[in-house]
Amino acid sequence: MIRILFLLPFLILASCSNERELPEPTCEVSYLYAISGEPTSLTPVTGVLWVEFLDSENLETQIRSLFDRYEFLDEKLFPVGNFSNSVPFWLTSKECDVLYQSLEILNQDESINAATPSFKADRNGISGQFPWTLVNGISIHPNNEGDIPAILEWASDNGLDWEASTYSTQRFVVKEVKTGFEPLEIAIKAQKDLNVRWAEADFIVPITRWR
Repeated sequence: MIRILFLLPFLILASCSNERELPEPTCEVSYLYAISGEPTSLTPVTGVLWVEFLDSENLETQIRSLFDRYEFLDEKLFPVGNFSNSVPFWLTSKECDVLYQSLEILNQDESINAATPSFKADRNGISGQFPWTLVNGISIHPNNEGDIPAILEWASDNGLDWEASTYSTQRFVVKEVKTGFEPLEIAIKAQKDLNVRWAEADFIVPITRWR
């Protein structure tokens, strides 16, 4: 089946016909996150994470280099697919502590721009069968264009770099990712601090059907 990415303001929706299902274990801590004003509980899942490399060249060589350096990456599950500079990795352990430690170690690696976790979503109408994968991106849409300077100032004060704008939506990335959870945590803070139409973290969300 042809894999299609539907790029929406907050989510990248991917056909999941061949996706690996959600790992069973989850961490105990959840994040309460608003999507279109509706609360959604996001709980980190163990055993899998997402890596965005700084360089998109020689991606397979870079992947193999990570396997050589880090024993907590499961080399038996080599990433397969059409990737640019971002790929999923599976871990040899499904312990929550290993997930946190792996993210922190990988985010200190000079070849990596960001290593981020996946989540189980709990909300009416949303299936938790497949993971929501956090990526290093935050989108903020103002109530009006006059609010943009204040948004840019807030973003700079809260560790964000401006990346682009589309129809007044301001797109940012986290300057320095350390734990892997910063894009979600800062988006939640933006929802609380800013009077805007929306403030959302970017996710890759597999879908099982499209009508």
